[in-house]
Amino acid sequence: AEAAGVRLSVLAAASQRLAGSLDYESTLSKLATLLVPRFADWYAVDVVDGNSFRRIAVVHRDPSKNEWAEKSMQLFAPQQDELEGTARVVRTREAVLYRTVSEELLVASTLSEEHHRVLRELGMESAMCVPLTAGGRTFGALMLVSADPNRLFDEDDLDFAKHLGRRAAVAVDNARLYR
Repeated sequence: AEAAGVRLSVLAAASQRLAGSLDYESTLSKLATLLVPRFADWYAVDVVDGNSFRRIAVVHRDPSKNEWAEKSMQLFAPQQDELEGTARVVRTREAVLYRTVSEELLVASTLSEEHHRVLRELGMESAMCVPLTAGGRTFGALMLVSADPNRLFDEDDLDFAKHLGRRAAVAVDNARLYR
């Protein structure tokens, strides 16, 4: 019951924040302050940009990880042909829960040794990725990650993330339509 209450308060705050601005990139970046560290250890958001993705935010709870978050954002945006993560979620329009992120999954999901090292430094024990879908279009994804092996995401967490993703998608779609 306590976890459900926390989720509801985060959704309410997220709804207010999302409705308060037409600058969707800034708003999606600022969602991190609601989610990190209360709900996730780090957060990333990607948007479709033509035939590729643009990573607009990576926020980690640990300030000493800022260098790695910046590298993730600048150097390792998802690729359209990746089998997992953002590319999978955008392609299928379905959220995905990685209850535990095995070393095999991590290796299969990285583009290079440096990419693998960046994700290892950020920490990735459990993750969820949800699509940003509104108006019949999927234009990005939110990823929430736990770096703590004692905090693994479950189906309730995924349901929460889906609600968050839907609210974020509507806000982004409205901002884009306004422009």
